[in-house]
Amino acid sequence: MFIDLYSIVMAMKSLIVLLSYHHKNTEKIAEAMASILDAEIKTPQQIDPGRLSEYDRVGFGSGIYLGNTTRFCLTLPTNFLKSQTRKPSYSQQAAKPERPQNFTNA
Repeated sequence: MFIDLYSIVMAMKSLIVLLSYHHKNTEKIAEAMASILDAEIKTPQQIDPGRLSEYDRVGFGSGIYLGNTTRFCLTLPTNFLKSQTRKPSYSQQAAKPERPQNFTNA
């Protein structure tokens, strides 16, 4: 039996909850993901946590600020998962900033 996983994944109702305000790089990544998954993008302020269960897949994205992820990226998913039987996945990435060409170690 052939299972078309692509069709199954693409049929899933998806949401990306996003907080990106400095360079907007996280927003750019979320927009690229949303265009492939046909996902909605909302900010934490636009979310009704009680309605998150209407989605098959919910992603949470935030920039890394002063070495830490934003509080919403920890509390909102935790509260959401308490009422779900789904298993979460978590990923956090940060890029090493490039040094300007005129940078010197003084």
